[in-house]
Amino acid sequence: MITEKKILNSKIGIVAHDSGGANYIKSFLNVNNVSAYCFLDGPATSIFNNSSKYKICNSLDQVISKTDVIMFGTGIESGFEIQALAYSKNKILTVSVLDHWTNYFDRFKLNNKYLLPDSIMVFDKYAYILVNEQIKNFNNLLLVDNYYIKDQIRKSKNLTRSKDYILYIDEPIKLHPNSSTYNYDEVKGFENFLKKIKKSKYKNDKILIRLHPSETNLNKYKLMTKIEKKISVSTQKSLTNDISNSKFVVGYESMAMVVALELRKQVYSIIPNFGIKSKLPHKEIKSFFDEI
Repeated sequence: MITEKKILNSKIGIVAHDSGGANYIKSFLNVNNVSAYCFLDGPATSIFNNSSKYKICNSLDQVISKTDVIMFGTGIESGFEIQALAYSKNKILTVSVLDHWTNYFDRFKLNNKYLLPDSIMVFDKYAYILVNEQIKNFNNLLLVDNYYIKDQIRKSKNLTRSKDYILYIDEPIKLHPNSSTYNYDEVKGFENFLKKIKKSKYKNDKILIRLHPSETNLNKYKLMTKIEKKISVSTQKSLTNDISNSKFVVGYESMAMVVALELRKQVYSIIPNFGIKSKLPHKEIKSFFDEI
């Protein structure tokens, strides 16, 4: 049985690509003042490369040789983490970190086969229940405090709350597994949201777009920002800053929406009525089209 104490008393490795898992792992290790060896790609690189506590390695073999347990992110836009998990299985203890509440099977699928780690770490009761429901007979599920959320709450206490704009959380829906069945993508969803808001009391409000950390097409909304002067793209590095200064937050199924809930913001799903329903379990997130 892998416990939180056993992980923290071990020499730890990290494999991460997506920012969600990387942020959760970093917060978990930081609060316990633990260092680690890292094999990184994508947005996770900038999350870990600014601290001497995290030693950046050039290969997965290097991490395996220096550690007793590896913590893996579970992003679905890249195969980096699941491929590394497959390589590491039976060579070292493996712990996969779930930073989300959707697409669990897709997060553990490689070449149409399911691949599970020695342990799965989750950070709230929703994820704990969902894993037990969806991944049957998995006996090494570890529930720990959500230090990332706690860190965002702490940071927000020192920020002004100007309520200058509506914050739109972008999400690369086109890259999701089975996205062809969604009946919408992030651009269509945003266009549908704009049609609705133009008929509401918020029609004159500014809209700030926060791009997803994995987004590579930085010009995706360029035409809209040219046509609609009230729409702009955030250049703010801090998610907490963007959330704190918003009137309310809209998005699809992003983890950032749950961060906004914890920061006491009203959060709306803008999944179109013709799209698939949101799989986020948080009942506080209402449909924008039903409420506004």
